Amino acid sequence: VIETLKNFKKNGIVIIVTHRRNPAKESDKIVILKNGAFQDQGTHQELVLAKNLYSESFSNWDYN
Repeated sequence: VIETLKNFKKNGIVIIVTHRRNPAKESDKIVILKNGAFQDQGTHQELVLAKNLYSESFSNWDYN
């Protein structure tokens, strides 16, 4: 699925709504919404390094 989305992205904009880590990590830009309100935005790397809802959620994901 990720590779297919990358191919679509070459020709335009792809918007994904997900709670899964892989699509989020592969995105050029991540926008965080909570209760329908804008919370934060950035790349995976920017968001993981900052203290925010994304980094807190990401640190709780199981990598095994």
